[in-house]
Amino acid sequence: MHSNRVVLITGATGGLGRVVTKRFLAEGAVVAAVYRSEDKLKELIEYVGEGKVNGFKADVTDPASVSTLIAEVTKKLGRVDVLLNIVGGYAGGTPLQESEEVMLDEMVTLNTRSAWLCSRAVLPGMIERNWGRIVSVSAKNATPSGRRAGNIAYAISKGGIITLTEALAEELSKVEVNVNCVMPATIDTSKNREKMPKADTSKWVKPEDIAEVILFLSSDSSKAVTGATIPVFGRS
Repeated sequence: MHSNRVVLITGATGGLGRVVTKRFLAEGAVVAAVYRSEDKLKELIEYVGEGKVNGFKADVTDPASVSTLIAEVTKKLGRVDVLLNIVGGYAGGTPLQESEEVMLDEMVTLNTRSAWLCSRAVLPGMIERNWGRIVSVSAKNATPSGRRAGNIAYAISKGGIITLTEALAEELSKVEVNVNCVMPATIDTSKNREKMPKADTSKWVKPEDIAEVILFLSSDSSKAVTGATIPVFGRS
């Protein structure tokens, strides 16, 4: 399905990213894993196996760094067939009247700006080859069924992913470059378990299950799907 396809994964060292990385490697993909921390890259290599990923250090919120990243990936691996915008973060739990503007800036920069910049950077090559897949990660908090109260900055940033997905799919309607996003609820990662030790984790969505949906959206089989936001809530 993905044999020899070049897959660029931002946030590859995170709780969801590393599971997605391992899943794509199992399908024969050539993975370009974006990282910030050398220690996190080492952990990823230990998780997936030595010599299996191509690590690229970059700040995906900075346009110059993103341009350099795509140039380096293209030089080493030839192209980018699939972009997975997985990098992201959460800040919340504060009513708007008690919030600082830095929270909004941080959430939009990390969650929305990064996807916007990386998508823009890979598009010329995808359009030229008339094939590409872009999959981003939104969140249930961006919808009325999620917990938006107290999480407004985060909800705005993840809502931006949905708008980016829909608008970009519309722009690319004449070429076979599909743009979609997945919308998880709480993901069952070690980090989330540490933050919420008393939560009922039985209803949390497993990263492995999200990875399967992302795998499909990145494949030839998803040719008819573009501009979609796919709920991956598990039972939560």
